[in-house]
Amino acid sequence: ELAHEGFAGADVLVPLVFLVIVGTVVVNSFTAKPVARLLGVASPEPTGFLFMGAHAVSRRIATFLQQEGFSVLLSDTNYDNIAVARQEGLKTFYGNLLSERSDDEVDLTGIGNLLAMTSNDEANALAAVKYGREFDSQHVYQLEPSGPSERKQVGEESRGRVLFHHGTTYPDLEHAFGRGFVMKQTKITEKFRLKDFEALYGEDYIPMFTIAPNGKDIRVVTKETPEPEVGGTLIAAVLEPDNSEGLG
Repeated sequence: ELAHEGFAGADVLVPLVFLVIVGTVVVNSFTAKPVARLLGVASPEPTGFLFMGAHAVSRRIATFLQQEGFSVLLSDTNYDNIAVARQEGLKTFYGNLLSERSDDEVDLTGIGNLLAMTSNDEANALAAVKYGREFDSQHVYQLEPSGPSERKQVGEESRGRVLFHHGTTYPDLEHAFGRGFVMKQTKITEKFRLKDFEALYGEDYIPMFTIAPNGKDIRVVTKETPEPEVGGTLIAAVLEPDNSEGLG
Protein backbone atom coordinates (compact mmCIF):
# COMPACT_ATOMS: atom_id res chain seq x y z
CA GLU A 1 0.00 0.00 0.00
CA LEU A 2 2.83 2.39 0.82
CA ALA A 3 4.45 1.64 -2.54
CA HIS A 4 1.17 2.41 -4.30
CA GLU A 5 1.03 5.72 -2.43
CA GLY A 6 4.47 6.61 -3.77
CA PHE A 7 6.54 6.37 -0.59
CA ALA A 8 10.20 5.93 -1.50
CA GLY A 9 11.78 2.68 -0.29
CA ALA A 10 8.45 1.08 0.62
CA ASP A 11 9.26 -1.94 -1.54
CA VAL A 12 12.05 -3.01 0.85
CA LEU A 13 9.76 -3.26 3.90
CA VAL A 14 8.55 -6.81 3.19
CA PRO A 15 12.01 -8.38 2.78
CA LEU A 16 13.22 -6.31 5.74
CA VAL A 17 10.46 -7.70 7.98
CA PHE A 18 11.27 -11.26 6.92
CA LEU A 19 14.97 -10.60 7.53
CA VAL A 20 14.21 -9.37 11.07
CA ILE A 21 12.04 -12.43 11.80
CA VAL A 22 14.61 -14.91 10.49
CA GLY A 23 17.44 -13.07 12.26
CA THR A 24 15.54 -13.08 15.56
CA VAL A 25 14.90 -16.83 15.33
CA VAL A 26 18.55 -17.54 14.52
CA VAL A 27 19.87 -15.34 17.34
CA ASN A 28 17.43 -16.87 19.85
CA SER A 29 18.37 -20.41 18.84
CA PHE A 30 22.02 -19.72 19.64
CA THR A 31 21.52 -17.69 22.83
CA ALA A 32 18.41 -19.12 24.54
CA LYS A 33 20.14 -22.07 26.22
CA PRO A 34 23.21 -20.17 27.52
CA VAL A 35 21.00 -17.34 28.80
CA ALA A 36 18.66 -19.84 30.51
CA ARG A 37 21.64 -21.46 32.20
CA LEU A 38 22.96 -18.05 33.27
CA LEU A 39 19.58 -17.20 34.82
CA GLY A 40 19.29 -20.62 36.46
CA VAL A 41 16.03 -21.54 34.71
CA ALA A 42 17.31 -24.15 32.23
CA SER A 43 16.01 -27.70 32.56
CA PRO A 44 18.75 -30.13 33.61
CA GLU A 45 20.02 -32.71 31.14
CA PRO A 46 17.83 -35.86 31.28
CA THR A 47 20.48 -38.12 32.78
CA GLY A 48 18.48 -39.07 35.89
CA PHE A 49 16.62 -42.25 36.79
CA LEU A 50 12.99 -43.18 37.38
CA PHE A 51 12.79 -46.24 39.63
CA MET A 52 9.72 -48.46 39.48
CA GLY A 53 9.82 -49.88 42.97
CA ALA A 54 10.88 -48.05 46.14
CA HIS A 55 11.95 -51.12 48.12
CA ALA A 56 15.14 -51.21 50.17
CA VAL A 57 17.42 -52.19 47.27
CA SER A 58 16.09 -49.43 45.00
CA ARG A 59 16.54 -46.92 47.81
CA ARG A 60 20.16 -47.96 48.32
CA ILE A 61 20.95 -47.52 44.63
CA ALA A 62 18.95 -44.30 44.28
CA THR A 63 20.57 -42.73 47.34
CA PHE A 64 24.02 -43.44 45.95
CA LEU A 65 23.15 -41.97 42.54
CA GLN A 66 21.64 -38.89 44.18
CA GLN A 67 24.80 -38.36 46.20
CA GLU A 68 26.74 -38.50 42.93
CA GLY A 69 24.65 -35.64 41.57
CA PHE A 70 22.12 -37.49 39.42
CA SER A 71 18.37 -36.92 39.62
CA VAL A 72 16.30 -39.82 40.95
CA LEU A 73 12.57 -40.44 41.36
CA LEU A 74 11.12 -43.51 43.05
CA SER A 75 7.61 -44.79 42.39
CA ASP A 76 5.68 -47.43 44.33
CA THR A 77 2.12 -48.45 45.18
CA ASN A 78 3.29 -49.49 48.66
CA TYR A 79 3.01 -46.42 50.88
CA ASP A 80 5.38 -47.83 53.51
CA ASN A 81 8.15 -47.94 50.90
CA ILE A 82 7.33 -44.41 49.78
CA ALA A 83 7.31 -43.12 53.36
CA VAL A 84 10.75 -44.56 54.08
CA ALA A 85 12.11 -43.18 50.79
CA ARG A 86 10.87 -39.70 51.69
CA GLN A 87 12.49 -39.96 55.13
CA GLU A 88 15.74 -40.82 53.39
CA GLY A 89 15.52 -37.64 51.29
CA LEU A 90 14.50 -39.23 48.01
CA LYS A 91 11.96 -37.77 45.58
CA THR A 92 8.93 -40.03 45.22
CA PHE A 93 5.66 -40.66 43.41
CA TYR A 94 3.03 -42.62 45.32
CA GLY A 95 1.03 -44.47 42.70
CA ASN A 96 1.13 -46.80 39.74
CA LEU A 97 3.40 -45.73 36.86
CA LEU A 98 1.07 -47.58 34.48
CA SER A 99 -1.95 -45.45 35.40
CA GLU A 100 -3.21 -42.44 33.44
CA ARG A 101 -2.82 -40.37 36.60
CA SER A 102 0.92 -40.84 36.48
CA ASP A 103 1.05 -39.16 33.06
CA ASP A 104 -0.03 -35.88 34.65
CA GLU A 105 1.59 -36.15 38.08
CA VAL A 106 5.03 -37.68 37.53
CA ASP A 107 7.63 -34.91 37.18
CA LEU A 108 10.29 -36.17 34.76
CA THR A 109 12.46 -33.06 34.86
CA GLY A 110 16.05 -34.23 34.58
CA ILE A 111 14.94 -37.88 34.20
CA GLY A 112 15.87 -39.86 31.09
CA ASN A 113 16.06 -43.52 32.16
CA LEU A 114 13.64 -46.08 33.59
CA LEU A 115 14.82 -48.79 35.98
CA ALA A 116 11.89 -51.20 36.45
CA MET A 117 12.94 -53.09 39.58
CA THR A 118 9.82 -54.68 41.03
CA SER A 119 9.41 -58.41 41.63
CA ASN A 120 6.59 -58.46 39.03
CA ASP A 121 8.06 -59.12 35.58
CA GLU A 122 4.82 -58.29 33.75
CA ALA A 123 4.57 -54.88 35.46
CA ASN A 124 8.23 -54.20 34.68
CA ALA A 125 7.68 -55.08 31.02
CA LEU A 126 4.56 -52.91 30.70
CA ALA A 127 6.40 -49.97 32.23
CA ALA A 128 9.27 -50.53 29.78
CA VAL A 129 6.86 -50.40 26.85
CA LYS A 130 5.18 -47.24 28.15
CA TYR A 131 8.35 -45.32 28.96
CA GLY A 132 10.12 -46.57 25.84
CA ARG A 133 8.02 -43.96 24.05
CA GLU A 134 8.99 -41.32 26.61
CA PHE A 135 12.72 -41.98 26.96
CA ASP A 136 13.54 -44.10 23.87
CA SER A 137 13.79 -47.87 24.08
CA GLN A 138 17.55 -47.71 24.67
CA HIS A 139 16.95 -46.03 28.02
CA VAL A 140 14.40 -48.36 29.60
CA TYR A 141 15.67 -51.27 31.69
CA GLN A 142 14.16 -54.03 33.78
CA LEU A 143 15.39 -56.85 35.97
CA GLU A 144 15.85 -60.31 34.55
CA PRO A 145 12.78 -62.53 35.24
CA SER A 146 13.36 -64.72 38.28
CA GLY A 147 12.04 -67.97 36.77
CA PRO A 148 11.65 -69.77 33.43
CA SER A 149 7.85 -69.72 33.66
CA GLU A 150 7.87 -65.93 33.92
CA ARG A 151 10.18 -65.62 30.94
CA LYS A 152 7.59 -67.37 28.77
CA GLN A 153 4.87 -64.89 29.73
CA VAL A 154 6.49 -61.75 28.28
CA GLY A 155 8.14 -61.75 24.85
CA GLU A 156 11.57 -60.21 24.39
CA GLU A 157 10.10 -57.64 21.99
CA SER A 158 7.85 -56.36 24.78
CA ARG A 159 10.58 -55.98 27.38
CA GLY A 160 13.12 -53.38 28.39
CA ARG A 161 16.86 -53.97 28.28
CA VAL A 162 18.03 -56.42 30.93
CA LEU A 163 19.50 -54.61 33.92
CA PHE A 164 23.08 -55.17 34.98
CA HIS A 165 25.81 -57.31 33.51
CA HIS A 166 24.91 -60.70 34.92
CA GLY A 167 21.18 -60.53 34.17
CA THR A 168 20.40 -59.90 37.82
CA THR A 169 16.99 -60.92 39.20
CA TYR A 170 15.01 -59.38 42.04
CA PRO A 171 15.84 -62.28 44.42
CA ASP A 172 19.52 -61.93 43.45
CA LEU A 173 19.53 -58.28 44.56
CA GLU A 174 17.66 -58.99 47.78
CA HIS A 175 20.07 -61.81 48.60
CA ALA A 176 23.14 -59.73 47.77
CA PHE A 177 22.20 -56.70 49.86
CA GLY A 178 20.95 -59.00 52.60
CA ARG A 179 24.46 -60.46 52.74
CA GLY A 180 25.90 -56.98 53.18
CA PHE A 181 26.62 -55.69 49.68
CA VAL A 182 27.29 -51.95 49.57
CA MET A 183 27.43 -49.41 46.76
CA LYS A 184 30.96 -48.49 45.70
CA GLN A 185 32.53 -46.36 42.98
CA THR A 186 35.95 -47.17 41.57
CA LYS A 187 38.11 -45.06 39.29
CA ILE A 188 39.45 -46.97 36.29
CA THR A 189 43.11 -46.18 35.61
CA GLU A 190 45.96 -47.61 33.54
CA LYS A 191 47.12 -49.48 36.65
CA PHE A 192 43.69 -50.61 37.84
CA ARG A 193 41.43 -51.92 35.11
CA LEU A 194 38.20 -53.89 35.21
CA LYS A 195 40.08 -57.21 35.34
CA ASP A 196 41.82 -56.02 38.54
CA PHE A 197 38.47 -55.09 40.05
CA GLU A 198 37.08 -58.53 39.18
CA ALA A 199 40.13 -60.23 40.66
CA LEU A 200 39.66 -58.27 43.88
CA TYR A 201 36.00 -59.14 44.42
CA GLY A 202 35.60 -62.41 42.54
CA GLU A 203 31.87 -63.16 42.29
CA ASP A 204 30.97 -60.79 45.12
CA TYR A 205 30.08 -57.80 42.98
CA ILE A 206 27.32 -56.58 40.66
CA PRO A 207 28.39 -53.92 38.12
CA MET A 208 25.59 -51.38 37.75
CA PHE A 209 26.72 -48.11 36.13
CA THR A 210 29.69 -46.54 34.41
CA ILE A 211 30.45 -42.82 34.33
CA ALA A 212 32.51 -41.30 31.53
CA PRO A 213 35.75 -39.41 32.32
CA ASN A 214 33.84 -36.11 32.05
CA GLY A 215 31.93 -37.09 35.21
CA LYS A 216 28.54 -36.39 33.62
CA ASP A 217 27.67 -39.10 31.10
CA ILE A 218 26.34 -42.14 32.95
CA ARG A 219 25.50 -45.50 31.40
CA VAL A 220 23.57 -48.41 32.86
CA VAL A 221 25.57 -51.64 32.71
CA THR A 222 23.99 -54.36 30.59
CA LYS A 223 25.38 -57.43 28.86
CA GLU A 224 26.32 -55.21 25.89
CA THR A 225 28.10 -52.48 27.86
CA PRO A 226 31.79 -52.16 26.94
CA GLU A 227 34.53 -52.13 29.55
CA PRO A 228 34.82 -48.76 31.37
CA GLU A 229 37.39 -46.53 29.71
CA VAL A 230 40.47 -45.28 31.51
CA GLY A 231 39.56 -42.17 33.48
CA GLY A 232 35.97 -43.32 33.88
CA THR A 233 34.24 -44.67 36.95
CA LEU A 234 32.60 -48.01 37.68
CA ILE A 235 29.69 -48.07 40.14
CA ALA A 236 28.97 -51.51 41.55
CA ALA A 237 27.42 -53.27 44.51
CA VAL A 238 30.19 -55.17 46.26
CA LEU A 239 30.73 -57.29 49.33
CA GLU A 240 33.68 -55.89 51.23
CA PRO A 241 35.65 -58.56 53.10
CA ASP A 242 34.79 -57.15 56.53
CA ASN A 243 31.22 -56.03 55.79
CA SER A 244 28.16 -57.77 57.27
CA GLU A 245 25.76 -54.82 57.42
CA GLY A 246 22.88 -56.23 55.33
CA LEU A 247 19.63 -54.46 54.57
CA GLY A 248 18.32 -54.48 58.11
